[in-house]
Amino acid sequence: MCKPIGSKSNGIKSTQTMKTIKFLAAAALGSALALLAAAQGGQQRWPDYRGNELESLWLEGSAEPGWPTMLVSARARFTNLISGCRARLDSESEGAAEWIRAAFHDMATHNVNGDGLGGLDRSLLYELDRPENAGGSLAQAMKDLSVITRYISGADIIALGVVHSVVECGGLLIPFRGGRIDATEAGPKGVPEVTQTLEEHTEKFRKQGFNKTEMIELVACGHTLGGVGANDFPEIVSGDVDRVSRPRHINFDSTSRKFDNAVVTEYLKGTTKNILVVHPNATIVSDKRIFESDGNRTMETLADEKIFQTRCRDLFEKMINTVPKDVELTDVFAPIKAKVGRSYLTFNQTMGLHTEIRFLTKNENRRVTLKWEDRASGGQVHSAAPFDVSETLHSATAKQFGITPIHYWFNPTIDPTTSISRFWFEVDEGTGGQPDLYDNGGAGFPIAQDKVIWARDLSYYAPDRFSDHWWSFTVAIRNDASAISNVSANVEVFIADEKLNFVKSTVALERDTNLTTVAGFDFYTFRPTEKVNDRMFFDVAATIGGETVTEEYLNNYWVTVLNKGT
Repeated sequence: MCKPIGSKSNGIKSTQTMKTIKFLAAAALGSALALLAAAQGGQQRWPDYRGNELESLWLEGSAEPGWPTMLVSARARFTNLISGCRARLDSESEGAAEWIRAAFHDMATHNVNGDGLGGLDRSLLYELDRPENAGGSLAQAMKDLSVITRYISGADIIALGVVHSVVECGGLLIPFRGGRIDATEAGPKGVPEVTQTLEEHTEKFRKQGFNKTEMIELVACGHTLGGVGANDFPEIVSGDVDRVSRPRHINFDSTSRKFDNAVVTEYLKGTTKNILVVHPNATIVSDKRIFESDGNRTMETLADEKIFQTRCRDLFEKMINTVPKDVELTDVFAPIKAKVGRSYLTFNQTMGLHTEIRFLTKNENRRVTLKWEDRASGGQVHSAAPFDVSETLHSATAKQFGITPIHYWFNPTIDPTTSISRFWFEVDEGTGGQPDLYDNGGAGFPIAQDKVIWARDLSYYAPDRFSDHWWSFTVAIRNDASAISNVSANVEVFIADEKLNFVKSTVALERDTNLTTVAGFDFYTFRPTEKVNDRMFFDVAATIGGETVTEEYLNNYWVTVLNKGT
């Protein structure tokens, strides 16, 4: 797996009539540097932005959508790039091959015998100018990391890029663990290169933690997708054009968009077109040196498709789990059986609650009811039906489990005078048995505060800039005859530059005199004038009657989008 690996260019009480299904909290990781454990074993920790977002990205191909239409639009930011093992529109390369190459190059400088540094940590982002990382495919994969959020690391996304790529292209599902931590600077050098000797390759793979047999297997697995292009490696592939405006691109095998063992069988038959086997320059044929290094015994074993698939799954799992010594990964992810998603209060002319619950199977007879308890009345219960039901389409990961994630969306009106303290779900599967109660282990899903509420319908984003401002952000604040002051938002704006950073700032929200007080709520707005190309996250705080009240982690993707003619 030398330099051109991959392609050119990734207290509610249960009654006797109800069965309570509890959501148990996952234990926190012991290391101070480790991330919190994601929801595992079909159970959910709530609220847990990190675990729940990562589970959605793993199972459904996008972080928690927060709104029905985002099941499609948010997916396009990640798995749609590799859906069906497709090639990129502007080249012959496959996004799947790019992700595998990126993961290897990011991991490859790990040294099991040294200081334990290196491994899958996104340091590749700062190492793209090195000759060992030549080629536009790595830079393209780093751009695709734009799906990162406050809680999802780029290193976890690189690992998920491998998991999704293999399964999208027909391979086995790789067990996934979360918890990788992003490096903030370049790591050591040391990615294997095609002109190096067999001894040099063997030693570099040993430092990574792979023995000689595993080296052969990992190179074969890494080169079942993609190939080598002239733009990236002119010293290997000539620049002759074989398609209009597209440089010559030589695939590793004849099924470069299918995760299979053709790279092995064609090599053994002597029919391979793998340029790293048949190149006339003997210093270039690193695959040949590696494949034949044990008399082809390993390659002959990999000629069995089942063995090939199993070994690739196991070795890719080992590769993406090779992390710096202080990083502790979570348990292996499993689909959460019933998952409550992003939930928050909204306010326009009155208060509302936005929430959703996801199940793993379709059931036309299923009836899901949202229930909530008054904050002011001491326990009066209300209920609502979903306003929409939608399923996650085109998820190869979900298909591997034989499941179809389906979301039930709720947005009921809440009386602001009695408000809401907590909510839960009653689910009748239509089998004639008693309904199930999803109630966060008996405690209900809490609403922490109802004084600072996002006015989502009054906030907007104007991508065409036909309005006075690119975007406007408004919150409703309960006045309660109390003094309101210090209304501000901690804002994180994602900047899609070469370093993929969130730029943080604190802004003041002013009383919006264009909006009259409604139901005891005043409105505060912030209208910046700068262009924002991508995501923003907000934590809003206000001092009300001497008390600081905060609403956390709001997302501009959920606001109204204004287009010309709106």
